[in-house]
Amino acid sequence: MAPSETVLTHAAEARERVFGPNSVAQTGCLATRHLELKQDTTGEGADNLLDIQYAISSQPGCEPGLIPKGNQDSWAACEYMGDTATVFLGVFDGHGQEGAKASNAVALALPKLIKGSPSFQAAQYRPCFAQNFPQCNQQLCANTSIETSLSGTTGVAALLHGGNKLLVANLGDSRCMLGRANTDGTVTAIPLSSDHSCDVPSEAARIRERKGRVASYMFDGVPVGPLRIWLADVNIPGLSMTRSFGDKVAATVGIIADPEIVERELHPQDRYLVLCSDGIHEFLENEQIISMIHTRAQTGAQPHEICAHMVEEARRHWIEEEGDVIDDCTMILAVLNATSSKTAPPMISIAASSASEQQSTTNNLLKSLKAAAGIGTPKKADKAAAAKASKAAPAAAAAAPAKPAAKAAPAPAKAAAKK
Repeated sequence: MAPSETVLTHAAEARERVFGPNSVAQTGCLATRHLELKQDTTGEGADNLLDIQYAISSQPGCEPGLIPKGNQDSWAACEYMGDTATVFLGVFDGHGQEGAKASNAVALALPKLIKGSPSFQAAQYRPCFAQNFPQCNQQLCANTSIETSLSGTTGVAALLHGGNKLLVANLGDSRCMLGRANTDGTVTAIPLSSDHSCDVPSEAARIRERKGRVASYMFDGVPVGPLRIWLADVNIPGLSMTRSFGDKVAATVGIIADPEIVERELHPQDRYLVLCSDGIHEFLENEQIISMIHTRAQTGAQPHEICAHMVEEARRHWIEEEGDVIDDCTMILAVLNATSSKTAPPMISIAASSASEQQSTTNNLLKSLKAAAGIGTPKKADKAAAAKASKAAPAAAAAAPAKPAAKAAPAPAKAAAKK
């Protein structure tokens, strides 16, 4: 059976399966997968299960002029990790000239480190993730085939275990959130991660304590975009996040790879688990994302259809807001349903889109986006290009001659948010 086909995997048949960009054709997407996790219960309720249907969609962004670019986002999914009743999901958003290599390396290495850890085998998941995020960072920075001085990646990972338990670990500005279906028909967004940026006082304080500067990118003498991190006397790296994998230069002034970890038990009405890169949430609030997902799900749409729709919507918002620049967009959606092994849901089989279908969809979308943006008279091309010199200005900073701190942008009172 091809990795992109989908069937229900019963808990009793659980065997580890690993998915990632290298294992799913060239589409960067994974069609709906359907599996069960046994709940960590005893006695009468021991046959209760968590029924999970999840899918992944990832599309590369565009440079100014809607010129297609390579995708620096990567993702990973590991079912029944180490043949245990767990599911690992992760999104990794690379930045800098080697960002794609960095995110792919972490997506491949992190699940292996986690499942090989003694703490994972002992079901001590919190210390397992706390130890292995920094360990993965050390491996990445020691990898001589990837230049990580000015490149790196975010990382947000979720581990479903015991049927009704969830752990989320996060570095950077990729996000994880839950959508809870309320009895009145509404849905509530529950954030499970926080963005690590200089807008967080404790994060900015750590950078300053390590002698780093915090200021916005300057464009024609005007501060543009978010607060960024710079060395004391040189205008590099210009990173907008305060935690990441890689980024060895930024690490000298306080960037860390220690994840923020959240643990919780799933509520019976928790319906949607979402992990996404900031290409998705840049112009969509958590509440909007969950509401849009819920609306589509109510029509009977499958997770892979909802993911594709959300990626397309996010890309449209980029055009509306920035003119002709689009960030890479990646979403993992897991639809959660408590059920019983006595009434297990029916088997489903949904083939993933072919590479040609994906390319056709992308080409059609780009055509419509270009028309909407009015290329070649883009709405905000100059500002967009500056703003997207961007969450990793490392590449731009490396290409430009270094400037002394005295000529650098003074830290503004408060930089305009990316939105």
